[in-house]
Amino acid sequence: MKFRYDPMGNRIEKRLYHLDGSGSVIRQSATHYVRDAQGNPLAVYDLLGGDTIVLSEFNLYGSNRLGMLTTADTLVCATCTTATAPSVYLSPVGNKRYELSNHLGNVMTVISDKPVPIDTTSDGLWDYFNAFVVSATDYYPFGMGMPGRINAIQYYSLGAWSSHKEQQLVGWSYFKERLFDCRADRWGAVDRYFNRYPQFSPFAGFENSPLVITDPSGDTTVYFSQSSKHLHTSYDKLPTAIVIINKSDQFKFNTSLYHSIQKGVGSYEPTNERWRGMGIMINMNMLRSFYNRETTDGINNLTESSTNGKLAEGYYNESRTFTYLRNRTILLGNLSAIGGIDYVAAYPSLEDGLGQLFGDAHTHPNEGLPANLNGEIFDYNPSPNDLSNMGSIDIVIGRQNVYVYGKYLNGIIKLDKYSLDTPK
Repeated sequence: MKFRYDPMGNRIEKRLYHLDGSGSVIRQSATHYVRDAQGNPLAVYDLLGGDTIVLSEFNLYGSNRLGMLTTADTLVCATCTTATAPSVYLSPVGNKRYELSNHLGNVMTVISDKPVPIDTTSDGLWDYFNAFVVSATDYYPFGMGMPGRINAIQYYSLGAWSSHKEQQLVGWSYFKERLFDCRADRWGAVDRYFNRYPQFSPFAGFENSPLVITDPSGDTTVYFSQSSKHLHTSYDKLPTAIVIINKSDQFKFNTSLYHSIQKGVGSYEPTNERWRGMGIMINMNMLRSFYNRETTDGINNLTESSTNGKLAEGYYNESRTFTYLRNRTILLGNLSAIGGIDYVAAYPSLEDGLGQLFGDAHTHPNEGLPANLNGEIFDYNPSPNDLSNMGSIDIVIGRQNVYVYGKYLNGIIKLDKYSLDTPK
């Protein structure tokens, strides 16, 4: 197999060669991927040899990806004697596939647009309709389908984390230019940014925490104004980050953004390095590392007390540290403590040299979980108490979302896992 990629690292062609015993090519086929300007997949075409071209996938979108149209329409055929209008224009019922995914983007169930009539009273009249289930899959943590927990009437090309399954390589999926082995939790190639993260193996996936971390492209910058308005999402070659553009540089940024998009250099690394200098940057990998460190299994778990009661596994205490500003970059303190800011009041004097004290960051690891035994509901994001004691920039790192707020901002910036992978 051979692959081709565009300048953004998105796959645009896969070519499959069939060899004889001497190693000579006896047959070949190709798959071509059509994408929009942001790299989102629009359609997949198969070149089956000769001049036969088949439209195998046509993606459906609302505000996010919904599914795909799978008609396998033959668009060009050298041996065809009559021209037939592709069924994609006829839109027959039963060819659309809709994805039901969980919070990680794993495609758990695929249904079609063909309803299944149910007659509960055997009177010949339909009482209601069920969805027709095309496939249903349970996954191991790193994306491998569970044997005995897969029910598939038809093959569907997307699986764990909405990644494309490599049909010719069982157990492998592809994310941009790298293949991932869901069975061994390892990438098939070294991370191109491995030198920036010496604490992680260059082959490890999702920082070995696949239940709380997704790994989109690893190179996304999301820009906001000081009024918390989203300005731009760039898929560059820099570590994933949030950048808050200073009010004084807002006009300069907007002008540069307009001209850069016109010239097609909006996602180039030098362009985004210049833009990052116009604001305050927050490195997302730094936040992820802090969250993982403070919620390691068996550490910081809420334990039995007169106020909390004994909680199930997976519930954790909040953990807090200070934020510092240095060279227009937010840094997290090296020290942390369970509980409120009072416990870490002595930290700034112990962390001299990190930068200007700018606020605090704390985890909300129980975000979205049910109330505890005493009925306490966890983790308002951010809570009224958080908003009443704001620093210049405060950060809540939740189980599912990240929130940035404070006196430096007018409003609250919210990012979920998918905001770093789609242009929201």
